[in-house]
Amino acid sequence: MPLEEELIEQLHRTESITLTMMNRFFDTLCVDERRRIYYEMVRYWRGVLRLVKPAAIIFPNMPHFVYDYIIYELAHIFGIKTILFDDTRFPGRLLLFTDFERLTETLKKELAAHAGRKVSIDELAPDIRTYYELRSRRDFSATPSYILDQKKKHTSWKLGIPWRRVERSIRDGSFARKVPRFFLWLMWERVPFLLIKLYTHLSIPGIPDLKKEYKALEQTPQFEKPFVYFPLQKQPEKTTSPQGGVFVDQLLALEIISASVPPGVVIYVKEHPLQWLHFGIRFNSTRYLGYYARIAKIKNIVLIPLATDSYRMINESIATCAVTGSAGWEAALRGKPAMIFGKVWYEDCPGIFKVAGAHDCAEAMRMIMGGYRPDAGVIRNYLKCFESVTVRAFIAQTSGRASTVSALECMENLSAFIVKELEK
Repeated sequence: MPLEEELIEQLHRTESITLTMMNRFFDTLCVDERRRIYYEMVRYWRGVLRLVKPAAIIFPNMPHFVYDYIIYELAHIFGIKTILFDDTRFPGRLLLFTDFERLTETLKKELAAHAGRKVSIDELAPDIRTYYELRSRRDFSATPSYILDQKKKHTSWKLGIPWRRVERSIRDGSFARKVPRFFLWLMWERVPFLLIKLYTHLSIPGIPDLKKEYKALEQTPQFEKPFVYFPLQKQPEKTTSPQGGVFVDQLLALEIISASVPPGVVIYVKEHPLQWLHFGIRFNSTRYLGYYARIAKIKNIVLIPLATDSYRMINESIATCAVTGSAGWEAALRGKPAMIFGKVWYEDCPGIFKVAGAHDCAEAMRMIMGGYRPDAGVIRNYLKCFESVTVRAFIAQTSGRASTVSALECMENLSAFIVKELEK
């Protein structure tokens, strides 16, 4: 049956978030077209849930691909249990929860039970201790593994030829028979794909692009001046939609910071190293024509070159700000204050200020300018509590490779948690 007004109004917030998520798959569609697709998807999944009546729905990740976010929100309206997983920055450690709005509820309870405790580094589990010792060093500057993996993936100009299948065809003698079909596939599918990738990723004389707009505005940072560091987040991605909420519009967060910093404090903004590499340098829904110019017009804001070392920016800044990005987490581990504008797994870590508006931001800046710094012992207490509520498992392959958890252990640990939750 068609949707009724009551359900559409119940899902008003979901609609707003979903229309932004559609930047990933429906970039060229106008708002009305997107809304029509959204209504059809809500209608479809409402029918599925009414038909099969699941006792629970398990999401392998934070829902952020439109269809799964719609399922998640409908499940809550219908009173269906949801189980979700979130890969943290700790390799092989998952945070598990049942409600996105109460992402860190279990961790909050653990922190409340051990409030005021100071933990020595020897009390931490080996994997957490190693991770913390490395990243709390001021000279640590290794590129995160997920960025290295993404750079390798998106800088590859291979045609995507399935070499294992080619090898198998040679061994079984079917290669000669398949050659004509193989070349047709190559010419009709892979070559056009490569040409499109070349067009979207290369600067072409006379054609405006993101890189040209950004470079025309960038300035070298002056480290002798007090500054706040704000690295932009890659979009579209779950870290801003749904996790950022209204701050999926990163300019809104920048306007709040600009209105809150004391006179003489500069806000240095840097684009995400994967933004152009992943989505190309043509203008789109998340990086529209004039996007960087709008940022540069905000009071006290300066765009800095992509080649600027983020770790140095964190070290030299008076505070690091992000919607939910890992820069805030890196700052906290180094004993530097940070501000975040959305919901993220590390939001309860000491040194992290949650900001919803200019009043929150101004209060945080007042404390920071007054010399506030998170205590290392208190941060280790947070890590100990984090250790006790996380599960030794992984979802992303990059996280799994960097951990000591085997695939079998991962499956056993995840299964045990799911069974425990279903029995509640």
